[in-house]
Amino acid sequence: EVIFSAPVQEDQGVDRGAPVRIQFSRDVDPRTIRDRVSVKYVGPPGGPPLPAVPAFTASYNDAVHAIEIKFDAPLESFQRVQVELREGIVALDGQVLKPFTLTFTTGR
Repeated sequence: EVIFSAPVQEDQGVDRGAPVRIQFSRDVDPRTIRDRVSVKYVGPPGGPPLPAVPAFTASYNDAVHAIEIKFDAPLESFQRVQVELREGIVALDGQVLKPFTLTFTTGR
């Protein structure tokens, strides 16, 4: 299960250039992360079109049991960001991670 994230859920004023870290309670098979991490901007239904999120890489750091997401460019200012870990991420002991969503808002 997810035990920690930086930024935390519903955090405000998050540094636009900072990586996102999501830490787990146990080791994850890094091969199961591929194509199971998504990031997008979210807004109210019927709101104006949202910009595209910069390209990113998601890698697994086994020393701290965490996924680290690094963006190729800073995120847009004052945007609500949603990070999703989709079904299919598996711990080394075979346990499957429940889908997880982290939402935060960037700062200036």
